Amino acid sequence: MPPLVTARLTLVPFDADLVRAARHDRALLARLLGAAIPEGWPGPDFGEVLPMIQDAVERDPGHAAWVRLVVLNKGTGQTLVGDAGFLGPPSPDGSVVLGYAVVPEYRRRGIATETAQTLAGWALRQPGVTRIVAECEPDNAASIRVLDAAGFGRVAGDGALLRWERRGG
Repeated sequence: MPPLVTARLTLVPFDADLVRAARHDRALLARLLGAAIPEGWPGPDFGEVLPMIQDAVERDPGHAAWVRLVVLNKGTGQTLVGDAGFLGPPSPDGSVVLGYAVVPEYRRRGIATETAQTLAGWALRQPGVTRIVAECEPDNAASIRVLDAAGFGRVAGDGALLRWERRGG
């Protein structure tokens, strides 16, 4: 499955070889990606789910399309700057849940917004996807800006989390 490419980013499908390297051999991951791996990657949340992602892509290689590594293409080379994707293929109601993270030293550069926009556009072209859902904490101003800029609308909030949605059409 091909990567998604924007003017600045390459969103690489997180296949089984990349997941194994991410879990066990950062030098191999850097070689496979052709990118530098910053010390702050993966963040704690993504690091915690790596075993589950590995299990999912080993059971179904197509799952790799739903989780991406975010690589910044720079004149001096490439750098892994984050990760993003969906909890999996669409649920029976056509929903997918979006998540994303950018390593701290690359934040506030529009990378999360560009990533969310690109993934949302891709997901809404996939069979069975009718809407994308995202959640963030009410005090997470950066994620609120990202979701607003990526075309999501706030649909609910329970005090602990705000819920956002983007529909196809």
